[in-house]
Amino acid sequence: MNGMRLALDNYKNLQERIERLESKMKPFLDQKKLLKLEVEKWVEKRDALNAEFQKLKDEVLVHKTQRDTCNQKVKDLKERLNMFYSELQGRQEKHQELRRQLSSLKPQAKKENTTLRKIEAVEWRLQTTPMNIGEEKKLVSQIKELYKNLKVNKKVESINYKIVTLQHEIANFEKAISQLREERNRLVKEGGGHHQKMLETYQKAEKIKASADQAHMRYYQIKMKSEEVQKHYLEILTEIKTVERNLDDKIKKERERKVEKVKKELEKSAKQKLKKKKKMTIDELKMLMNKDMINIE
Repeated sequence: MNGMRLALDNYKNLQERIERLESKMKPFLDQKKLLKLEVEKWVEKRDALNAEFQKLKDEVLVHKTQRDTCNQKVKDLKERLNMFYSELQGRQEKHQELRRQLSSLKPQAKKENTTLRKIEAVEWRLQTTPMNIGEEKKLVSQIKELYKNLKVNKKVESINYKIVTLQHEIANFEKAISQLREERNRLVKEGGGHHQKMLETYQKAEKIKASADQAHMRYYQIKMKSEEVQKHYLEILTEIKTVERNLDDKIKKERERKVEKVKKELEKSAKQKLKKKKKMTIDELKMLMNKDMINIE
């Protein structure tokens, strides 16, 4: 009886221990569930922020590419402008030189105008005044001599033609330069706009990245805490499993002890009935047969 009471006390103690452990484990189990939800929340937030960061990063790259394209075009236009400025300067210098030449030839040109009037007068006289052959030859010789002195006017005429041509070329270069400058200024403004947008987007992306890093840090901290809770949870669960196995072993042994006791009592009863030749139960007969105490042949 004392052994049975002791066994019952052991079962009760083990059951109570399991209950205490389960009660101790419940807060960890509840905390596990909450931490799991918290981890999922921060993972979702971190991934969403990283996706937004990548999108802004791609946008920064687009603005940078467009800015660099504008800058390259501006560089090409500057080279063309420098070439045009050089061409324009050369023509302007040549134009000024021709005007200086023309200015220096003006006094001689005025004298030649006087000569022209003399030629016109002599030719008119030759055409309208009766004269002998000697006088006519003399006037013709005079006209030829006067024409020999008209070189300056031809040179002035050539210079004037060159000046007009240069003025036309200068006007074309100035127009082309003006158009190139407008295009350059437009591209500079467009490139500056892309550069500004690139900086603004980059700053925004950096803030998003910082938030994403904070979300990841928060996720990591909660994950570490969750793993610590999981560790305590598993420790208690392992202890419960150990106690449950001990309890199962004790129950099994107690069951085996009871079965053995019943068998012994059954064997004792069967032997007594066999000795006294009394009627036995089926179980008693089976017991004696298993013990080879009854020959059924």
